[in-house]
Amino acid sequence: SPQLGAMNRMRELKDLSLQSKWRLAASYAIMGRKDVANELVFNIDDKVDEYNFNNDTYGSYARDEAMIMETYLLLDKTDKALELAQSVARELSSDYISTQTAAYGLIAMSQLAEKMGKTNIEVDWTLNGKAVSAVSTPQPLHQIAIAPNKKIDISIKNKGTGKIYAQLIGRTQPIGDVEFTAPVEASFSLSVNYVDLAGKPLSVSSLKQGEEFTAVVTVKNNPAQAFTDLALVQIFPSGWEIYNERILNESLENGAEKYNYRDIRDDRVLTYFNLAAGQTKTFRVRLQAAYRGTYYLPAVSLQAMYKPDEQARTKGSWVKVEESDN
Repeated sequence: SPQLGAMNRMRELKDLSLQSKWRLAASYAIMGRKDVANELVFNIDDKVDEYNFNNDTYGSYARDEAMIMETYLLLDKTDKALELAQSVARELSSDYISTQTAAYGLIAMSQLAEKMGKTNIEVDWTLNGKAVSAVSTPQPLHQIAIAPNKKIDISIKNKGTGKIYAQLIGRTQPIGDVEFTAPVEASFSLSVNYVDLAGKPLSVSSLKQGEEFTAVVTVKNNPAQAFTDLALVQIFPSGWEIYNERILNESLENGAEKYNYRDIRDDRVLTYFNLAAGQTKTFRVRLQAAYRGTYYLPAVSLQAMYKPDEQARTKGSWVKVEESDN
């Protein structure tokens, strides 16, 4: 049941943030007190200033606007919700959104679709000047796959009674073995070296079958700010085998005290950790060249999980595993 007493005490606080006021108003609306909800958000801003991702709450300005949009819908202010829906839709279509932004954005958009009723989508459209089968559907979203073409010229005519929004999305895939020509570094510097079991530098371009060695990754945080939720991804060639450090009881030796979690799989090692300002950390993975052949060694990548612009990456290369001399 609603904790009305706590809600009322919270409403009287003088330093409530904009986000808190809107979320509290949504709570009042859900319990049937739309009068109190309307009073709480009367004449306050419904636009949230952009801010950097908040690691404590996993919040973003786009997530907050989706919550405000949801509150408008709960208060039956559909026109206001439609105004915010434009901004929320743009964020949902962006290159990257966090899990929370995606979740609250989809909640708000689905509630808006339900609120708008069951108006059919009725569309006539042409592709490169030729008429295509008309679209008539009661669904709020309709997707059409278009075959690749050197030229794509689309015209759309809305024959329905409601407003529609159209978006053309194209995806491409590199042909052949396309590799980034140079390593990428942003706020971090990332280096990968390989050493034999005695700690001497080793070239992995050509290894002998059965040879054991260690991948040593060093990460340095260059800016004067701390980062949390960093993900280091090391994918290894299929001809190499990964030693599970937990089974060998070598986790501390390989830097276990420096990471929050490590996921060891058949072909890759995923390491998650935090990095203080100016801090350097080194991680090790023990490997063996197990199967003869020529393989591709993918780039090692590092990224802030909730700040995709903060990343670093090495360059991939081809490697060989040759027959042992023994």
